[in-house]
Amino acid sequence: MEHEGKTGGNRFDGVQSSWIEGDDTRRLRTHFHNRHEIILIESGSSHYEIEGRKYEASSGSLVAISRLERHEVRVVDRPYARRFLLVDPAFFQEAVREIPLASLFRSRPAGYRHLVRLEGEDYRRIRDWLARLHDETQREEPFRELAVQSLLRLFVLDLFRRAPGMFPVRENQAAFRKVAEAQSLIERRYLDRSLDVDAVAAAVFCSPDHLSHAFKRLTGYSVMQYAGLQRLAHAKALLHDGDDPVAVVCTRSGFGDVSHFIRAFRKATGLTPLQFRRRSR
Repeated sequence: MEHEGKTGGNRFDGVQSSWIEGDDTRRLRTHFHNRHEIILIESGSSHYEIEGRKYEASSGSLVAISRLERHEVRVVDRPYARRFLLVDPAFFQEAVREIPLASLFRSRPAGYRHLVRLEGEDYRRIRDWLARLHDETQREEPFRELAVQSLLRLFVLDLFRRAPGMFPVRENQAAFRKVAEAQSLIERRYLDRSLDVDAVAAAVFCSPDHLSHAFKRLTGYSVMQYAGLQRLAHAKALLHDGDDPVAVVCTRSGFGDVSHFIRAFRKATGLTPLQFRRRSR
């Protein structure tokens, strides 16, 4: 993502936290993150398109985007200032283990809205949490990782109370636990080409039909679509970070056929793997 203007940011292994004020009104290209993203708009406004769903974001808007979701931003009113977090999925999972809280990024059922508007005390508290996370990630202090992890968990908990619409799962029910177990299994084994619905269902002691229905209803994805998106996210990281040929990236990402990999990549991103490599750099 490209930014212009005044920025304040840093890089911490698990969380990247930044404050940006810029007048960039160019349309940001459709892009991805292999990290989850939270954005709080402080001034100005923009148009977001996330997996085909369109939103108007202005001061007080909070946006949550999972690492699997393609999105595009167009600034329409300036000065445009926002705070954001980019969170490593593994770090988030370690910090936020409760199924309802984790649904902030893991569930996208039909009708889900990625944006809420915060006002008054709700806005101030969420802004303060983001500021505290930003400050902590800049500190070279003992147990910094533990401190950031603890703040992240408390931030998500407070957000759960103040913006419940961003959390598709509200209770820790048995069906939700089965789906969460299946998601965790897929996230560990998505590179395994033998992974299929039957294998996932057997591992979580559930019938394939029941798991497929519950998984789609609660997450918005089919079981194999979720696995495919994990593979594509892995491929994007390899394309961005390395120079392996496309055939090697295909194999290392769990795809068995190069032509199928290129078609799936283009369908998901609008780009070929090589086009993605050039643009992401």
